[in-house]
Amino acid sequence: MDSYRKHIYKNMNYLKNMNYQKGLNLVFLTAIISGFSIFLNKYGVSKVDPYFYTFLKNISAGGMLAGIFLFFGEKSSLKNLTKKDFLRLVLIGLIGGSAAFLFFFKGLSITTAFKGSLIHKSMFIFVAALSFFFLKEKLKKEAVLGLIVLLSGALLFQGARPVSLNSGDFYILIAVLLWSIEIMISKKALKNISATLVGASRLLIGSVFILIFLFFAGKFHPALTLMFQNNALLWTLISGLLLALYNLTFYKGLKYLPSAVAAATLTLGLPITGILSLIFADKAWNGEEILGAALILAGVSLAGGLFGRIGQLITRSELKNEKI
Repeated sequence: MDSYRKHIYKNMNYLKNMNYQKGLNLVFLTAIISGFSIFLNKYGVSKVDPYFYTFLKNISAGGMLAGIFLFFGEKSSLKNLTKKDFLRLVLIGLIGGSAAFLFFFKGLSITTAFKGSLIHKSMFIFVAALSFFFLKEKLKKEAVLGLIVLLSGALLFQGARPVSLNSGDFYILIAVLLWSIEIMISKKALKNISATLVGASRLLIGSVFILIFLFFAGKFHPALTLMFQNNALLWTLISGLLLALYNLTFYKGLKYLPSAVAAATLTLGLPITGILSLIFADKAWNGEEILGAALILAGVSLAGGLFGRIGQLITRSELKNEKI
């Protein structure tokens, strides 16, 4: 009986580790998408009103995710949604799918892509604090050390100097706070709802709220006339595709990861935006920023337990060699 229990526990731990690694790989992919997306969105948001740009981008991305959801035959899961599930999806759409996006892209139209990415990637700090109190997630010492290293890397990456903040930066900070709250709701929703449905609902329900905002703010018709100018429609389709991929990978990964680890992994997108700024926007890196990028990579690796798994693999390999 004891051997049977050990076998069950061993298989459960194996599946748990496999799911953790799967989640880490998915959110790592999200970070890469995010790094490119913020840089490209800086150009896209300059082509049309930032609020209308957000609406077009979100509704196109939401439509893509809804198509994936229906294509893979997940629509039967809609019947199992409870009132609490539906309320959570509405809150996710309102907080993360509309309000946060409106603040973010308004801010991005004012500040630089690099600063916008830096503030956005600070989200792991707020998520770590909120997840401790609201989700009762307790991080291992290795993960806490990783977050500290990550924070140090992020500070060095901006030159370890105070950055003068403008109104755009504050808008993005508000967006980050809203997205951190949304992650708490999404983490609970993912227990019963598929990640694809969470992502699609976030964007489509959020688009409804954004559309209401545009009408009441009197911005819909003026912005509509600019949609076919300056390649605005092309930019929104490109950014919509990136946003769909972002949501698809992030929420599937968040299902298997602690919230703080998922948010911390997104920080890997910061050096990517920095590299793109270096290439296309004459943003030169100094030694502090290079060291910061290295610490970000090390911090994410620690927070995600990558070093521990590598050590386990080396130990197993050595044991096998000894047996041979």
